[in-house]
Amino acid sequence: MSRTRENPEKLFEVFLEVGKPTEENDEPFILQKYPDYYDEEAVLKSVPKFAFPCDTERYTTTVDHFTFTLTDLEGKFKFGFCRHATGAQTCFCIVSFLPWFEVFYNFLNILAEITNRTEDNDVTNMLRAAYSHEVPSPGVPVTVVAGQEMFSFKAPEANKLPSIPLSRNLTEYYNAVDIENMMIVFASMLHERRIVVTSKKLSRLTAVVHAAASLLYPMYWQHLFIPVLPSFLIDYLTAPMPFVIGVHTTLMEKVQTAELGDAVIIDADKNTVSTEYDDVHNLPDEMKSYLKRHLKGDKVKNSMQGSGDIISKTFMMSLVKLIGGYRDALMFHEGEEITFNPQAFVQSRPVSMQPFLENMLHLQIFQQFINDRLEMLNCGRGFADIFEQECLIHADKLNAQTRYNEWLGKMKKQGKKLQRGGKDVWSDFKVKAGPVMKEAKGMMDIMTHRAGPAVTNAVESMKTQGKKAYSKARTKINDLKKDQEKTDDASPKPPKSVRAGVKTKSFSKEKPAIILRDRPSTIVGTPLKALRPPRPGMSPITDTPDSRVKPQFVIRQPSTDRAHRHMTHIDDKRVSSDDSDLIYTRMSMNLMGDPDIQNAMFKSASAENLPKTNPKLQF
Repeated sequence: MSRTRENPEKLFEVFLEVGKPTEENDEPFILQKYPDYYDEEAVLKSVPKFAFPCDTERYTTTVDHFTFTLTDLEGKFKFGFCRHATGAQTCFCIVSFLPWFEVFYNFLNILAEITNRTEDNDVTNMLRAAYSHEVPSPGVPVTVVAGQEMFSFKAPEANKLPSIPLSRNLTEYYNAVDIENMMIVFASMLHERRIVVTSKKLSRLTAVVHAAASLLYPMYWQHLFIPVLPSFLIDYLTAPMPFVIGVHTTLMEKVQTAELGDAVIIDADKNTVSTEYDDVHNLPDEMKSYLKRHLKGDKVKNSMQGSGDIISKTFMMSLVKLIGGYRDALMFHEGEEITFNPQAFVQSRPVSMQPFLENMLHLQIFQQFINDRLEMLNCGRGFADIFEQECLIHADKLNAQTRYNEWLGKMKKQGKKLQRGGKDVWSDFKVKAGPVMKEAKGMMDIMTHRAGPAVTNAVESMKTQGKKAYSKARTKINDLKKDQEKTDDASPKPPKSVRAGVKTKSFSKEKPAIILRDRPSTIVGTPLKALRPPRPGMSPITDTPDSRVKPQFVIRQPSTDRAHRHMTHIDDKRVSSDDSDLIYTRMSMNLMGDPDIQNAMFKSASAENLPKTNPKLQF
């Protein structure tokens, strides 16, 4: 659950100018406030102590902006934005539910400029104009005007990752702590350790605390969270519960190291991290390799010229790999609320992540994350933040890649074992089997020496027999070719047919004409008579078909001007010399077995069989 209040009614709750105490044992006090009717007692008592948490004068050389947090009864944060000036005896402070660090830091600078004037140095008009202005939507530019004063800003987008240099906190964190130590702090927060951050500058101190917590997105730190610890709360450092606390260097000097126990200590001034745990090593291999690969120095520097969000996005994507599959464990039954199955969630993730996730199920940051998601789903609001978008884009790909990397890692380990085992086995084999192999080699040499002549004779005999068989086969093939040539010479050759009006071609004696033996021979039957059976005629009177009158037709003899058909004898069969050049195709004779067709074929079409002519019929 995000610990920021949704939809606040005002840009800020109250403005306070706090005076610095003159004596060490005195407490800071409020010089002025706006609006005057603000009367929340808990806030009015706490703000002065957080505005001057300890003696910081010797370390304040420039204007210092820092932020503290107060928690209301609902567990929501109120952010206190403060401005310390060099040598100034007062501190400007604005309390708001909105975590708009850059916006309120700039607003405090404008108020300080107005106050430092010799004339017209009243900030009431500007405070009134800003207080009465409605809260703008994310990404909307705003301009607050009060007389000749103007304050312009753009409302930050909640669904946007912090980037460098736009995010003041992340920029300060990156300048103070290197990537390797960032990973240690990140891993410590995932294990919910007791974490202490120390620095001599309030701006650096609170920026590191806020930036480190922001890299847990989409989860939020649910335990004790104090960006800057006032001196009267120093006993919180010995609390046994998880916490993230920022402690100024002057206050840290009063704390014994033994009192901190196993707390993780980050010195933002020296870029060091002291811890008894190896939490980075306990992270799944996929997360570690992803963070190291994408947070290299060159990639981070190149990102500064572009979007600048590579640090925050890389940590978020590592959490996409880790908990992005939580939706696979959401259980839905009609008419009931959506629930989460922890064991199904663990089993749905790769084996290499399951031990870490088993422990993570008991972490409050993860439990609150699941509860928030279920609440949004059951209320019908849904969610479309950048984390869910990345889950939708990369879920299948990351699961497949994770399983592939897991398989590849196993194969590499198994290969190394086999390689080491193979070398050991081969060494043992050479030691144990060496004498036997030498003896076997000697025996093979003896056998080869003794059996050498016999093997040579066998090979020569096989060669001789092969040559003889090849010679006999070659002789038989030549004899068959000669017999075929004699047969072709003895067979008669048909003369070339001659047609009327067509010139014949002369052929050389060495190239006789080729006879097409595949075509059917022409069989000459009995010559046909001149008369054929008559066809039905027409009546000369009615000019209609007359069934009684059967006219006869006379078939004319072939024209005398046609050339006489020469016949030649081929294999005792008469063949028309006109058709000797033609290529015939065989036809199916299956119908020749029909008795009626056979009678029609063998019956002579003679004049005796023809019907008699009618003398009255005029031809």
